Amino acid sequence: MMPRKSEMSRHGRYAIWIYAVGAFAVEVLLMLQAYANGGFQRSHDAADLLVIVAFHLLTAMLWPLLIVVGALQYAGLLPHPITF
Repeated sequence: MMPRKSEMSRHGRYAIWIYAVGAFAVEVLLMLQAYANGGFQRSHDAADLLVIVAFHLLTAMLWPLLIVVGALQYAGLLPHPITF
């Protein structure tokens, strides 16, 4: 159960706000990438949409991990490049 707003610390509210903004930014970038790759030009059935929604939710929830992996890849510390 989430604490009431008055019970949540100011730092906790900032952390949730930053996390939500980051998740929204990741979703916008994924949608722009799908649009650039022609992902909206074909029809999707229910199974396709379920996989797409699951991928987008997982990516939105784990966006801080993606930043860490991207930084490691940029620094050359990963043995193989990771592409999405």
